[in-house]
Amino acid sequence: VAAADPVLPSGAVVDEFDGAALGPDWTVLSPDDSRWSVSGGALRLDTLAGDTYQGVNTARNLFLVDIPAGDFEIVTRVSAPVALDFQNAGLLAWQDWDNYVRVGLCNVSFAGGPVIETDREVGAAFSASFAARPGSSAEVIKLARTGDEFVSSYWDGTAWVEAARVTADLDVRQVGLFGLSAQNGT
Repeated sequence: VAAADPVLPSGAVVDEFDGAALGPDWTVLSPDDSRWSVSGGALRLDTLAGDTYQGVNTARNLFLVDIPAGDFEIVTRVSAPVALDFQNAGLLAWQDWDNYVRVGLCNVSFAGGPVIETDREVGAAFSASFAARPGSSAEVIKLARTGDEFVSSYWDGTAWVEAARVTADLDVRQVGLFGLSAQNGT
């Protein structure tokens, strides 16, 4: 039996990446255009060394769209062969380099391998939590904001399963997608 896709709310804005270029609403922060493309209904990213961790702020190719202030839900499907520590791909709720919430499929050896990693950084103070996803290389993930509460979830084929819940007083005006290499750049 095939797993069902999650139902999106009425009025949801959807980008199927069905062209050969990003839509006009997207901005790429710290771009390296040679490392990403849009084709086959997907945004494809060849990650680079870098991170958004505390003062590091060297990540490349963060894909962002503007949103109005307030509550939101964002959902994406990621396919990422996360085999090395801190290879990570997923969603961002972005204020700036030192103030964000992100959720992604990540490899974290000390947490058991593939996990849904939920990160919160406020004033360059970073924290992370992990929900085990043994053997996973693809996930449908969601990040929902209500007030100052952010809830990350993954789709198990029939329902959303909460991965983590964090609180952050952020002025989020952009959401988007990211991919990070392992610390060795692969």
